[in-house]
Amino acid sequence: MFQEERAQQAMQDPEIQAIMADPVMQQILQQMSQDPKALAEHMKNPAIAEKITKLAQSGILSFR
Repeated sequence: MFQEERAQQAMQDPEIQAIMADPVMQQILQQMSQDPKALAEHMKNPAIAEKITKLAQSGILSFR
């Protein structure tokens, strides 16, 4: 399955939808897109790290 298809499928998951709709997570994802170093800082917060990990595992988020 291509990553795009996987991400589309993941968006059907209510938990993923909730994470993506969270204004705090939107801000964090924006920061991460502008400053890759922000990821390390945000991963120090267990609640945020769990959400970021969930997004990565679902294919919504990828790291290069």
